[in-house]
Amino acid sequence: MIITLLKDARGYLTHRSLILENAMSINFPNSLDTFPNPSASSNLDASDSGNPQLKHSNQHQNLNAAMAAIESKLGINFSSSSTSIDFIINLLLMTQTEHHQGMVRVILGGPFPSTVTWYKDSGKTIKLIEKEYGYDGRRNVNRITVRLFDGSPSNVLKRTIIDDLTLNGPFETERVRTIS
Repeated sequence: MIITLLKDARGYLTHRSLILENAMSINFPNSLDTFPNPSASSNLDASDSGNPQLKHSNQHQNLNAAMAAIESKLGINFSSSSTSIDFIINLLLMTQTEHHQGMVRVILGGPFPSTVTWYKDSGKTIKLIEKEYGYDGRRNVNRITVRLFDGSPSNVLKRTIIDDLTLNGPFETERVRTIS
């Protein structure tokens, strides 16, 4: 049931209830939905048209729910939902050794780098990604911190990814990732 609040001519709130019958549940993103298409002779205004899914209001409800599911799966820019495509793509692209938009890379520390920063501009003022390395007593990397920035002059930090590594000598045996 959907309850819509309306103001009458005097400014008082009234309500209207709409019971949505026979609307289908949306299966996406776990499986694909099948939406029936009306024909030229389909009655779209009556629930007794033979197929309640063809009722005009049900079609709107089903397609609106499907669109909401698609938007949720795609995500918004710098989405925090770890199941969204935007989150996954940004996580993959922005944590690679080479940055897909980077113009200048600055490495600090050597021969064991402490920080690698990718900048969007030659003036090195707009950060894209910053990687910081932590080492154990034998100079094996045991922590990697990746900071992802929005690529604007204000350098807004959008996400921090920390990988803590457990080592057996120089060999990694476990990695725990924290994303915030």
